[in-house]
Amino acid sequence: MWLEVGILILLVVLYRSMFGTKKFHVEVEKPKIMAKGFNILPVIQLVLSILPNSIKRNGLVKGGAPKPGSQPRDTFDCNKEDPYAIEEIVPNKVWKVQHSSENALWTTEDGRKGAKVLGMDPFSEDFERKMLIGAAKFSKQALEMVSTDLETARYWLSKETIEDEDLFKIPANNLNMMVVKLDNGSLLIYAPTRIRDETGFGAWLDNLGKVEWIVIGSSEHNLNIPAALKRYPNAKVIGSAVSEMKLEYVGALKNNRLDYVYSDEKSLVAVNKILKPNGVELFYIAGDIATHSVFCLAHGTAFECDLIYGTHGMENGKTLPETWPHRIFKFGLMSTSPNGFLPSYRFWFMDPNALGSLMTTPPKKDGSTCKEMARSLRKILALNFDRVIGVHASIIETEDFKKSVNSSWNWLDGASLIS
Repeated sequence: MWLEVGILILLVVLYRSMFGTKKFHVEVEKPKIMAKGFNILPVIQLVLSILPNSIKRNGLVKGGAPKPGSQPRDTFDCNKEDPYAIEEIVPNKVWKVQHSSENALWTTEDGRKGAKVLGMDPFSEDFERKMLIGAAKFSKQALEMVSTDLETARYWLSKETIEDEDLFKIPANNLNMMVVKLDNGSLLIYAPTRIRDETGFGAWLDNLGKVEWIVIGSSEHNLNIPAALKRYPNAKVIGSAVSEMKLEYVGALKNNRLDYVYSDEKSLVAVNKILKPNGVELFYIAGDIATHSVFCLAHGTAFECDLIYGTHGMENGKTLPETWPHRIFKFGLMSTSPNGFLPSYRFWFMDPNALGSLMTTPPKKDGSTCKEMARSLRKILALNFDRVIGVHASIIETEDFKKSVNSSWNWLDGASLIS
């Protein structure tokens, strides 16, 4: 055992001496990947730094690629209830479609493992400590709920499998897909969810018009894309280079290529020349190496994916999260982060010395990636739009959205993002 400990210490020292980078400009507690009581993250970083870039990238792409046939169970799978809630936002132009499925962070093996890497481990004493600190910042009522919430979480995590009849005793994961009718009458889908025929949703969508465009909102939202491409094989597909690699790995793309890559400036300009005259424009959030998301403006309504984790009012204590999974995420990952608006792992991904080194497109070691993202966010916050719909959020008023983005991300270069 002591030999193993000595080797681990030697590897950590070796990594820091050989591959150390500029200190991150934000003070944040460092991530840990624990194994037998030891933090093995520095060892993982060392191994990845030694591997050729092609092998490293292939491994990361494989780990993040959607698994065919592994769509999360929804309320129709489990109890034959309609999983969709459709809301018309702009008459005959924009619809928000909410889809309810299992909360994979709590119900699947891969989701549970991923949650631990991101710092969410209800069995950990350190995580319980963070929850207590975070809840105390929020309210006395929140603090009183920590023990019960952790007990509930541990109960469900102790189950190897969760049967259909019990699945939605855990609050559902609600994701929004946005449907846009272009001025030429065709349809664009932003961040597709599962598209079912059994409930009549597929027919409803087809009756609106022909789906000619599919926009992948974020490189972390690829799970439903293969099925959407199979249903609409002639649709033009727009996504990031990372999404292209993930979908290519599972053979989901025609000719193994996206039609347009919004993380490529020339490709983004080309697709906007087609979409903008029809009421839609796309804006890539350059520098966000964690999610490579795209901001979409359609008929005065904006769509975002993975940019914010709570609105401005929620952060200053006006609203207590309604469900135990949201409270655990909020108190354990967000309230103890440097600004309380983002979970700590969003800082880690931007830090070359932390989880950034494990990304398919790691941040630059000179810190310029943060400044690049800040420029992208200032660009979208300077746009005119009437409202914002998030993939993970409901309708957000324009000013509230801008304040929320600014409060979440102004640490990138230390200045306000709102001009």
